[in-house]
Amino acid sequence: MAHGEYISLGKVETTLLTNPLVDNICVYGSGHQDYLIALVVPNQKNLQALADNNNVSAKSFEDLCNDRKVADLVAKELQNSANGKLQRVEIPQKVALCHEPWTPASGLLTEALKLKRKNIEKAFEKEIKQLYSSKK
Repeated sequence: MAHGEYISLGKVETTLLTNPLVDNICVYGSGHQDYLIALVVPNQKNLQALADNNNVSAKSFEDLCNDRKVADLVAKELQNSANGKLQRVEIPQKVALCHEPWTPASGLLTEALKLKRKNIEKAFEKEIKQLYSSKK
């Protein structure tokens, strides 16, 4: 991180994977920034319920994933569920939702279903830049 902290991304991801909104997650930290972001493959049913409970009109799953308000709601939920389990600097401040599942066939996971970080960073380069360029 920008302030020289070392953060175990695996520990953060393991903690956040317990949230029912998350099917898969890749936490990312830039050495030029002072906060983490997360790329999340949300659980479709739970994401729809979150949207419904927050008066976000029913849309397709892809539309929900592209909705900034829904992504902010997911970020807030992750922050709440991580409170007490993670230090403040370990909690992602912003989230991008990915509507397509990550699979070994897509090149984003290994055969053992572990994240291929470099491939994910490359595939979601635009989203990462957007998250870091927009206001907190």
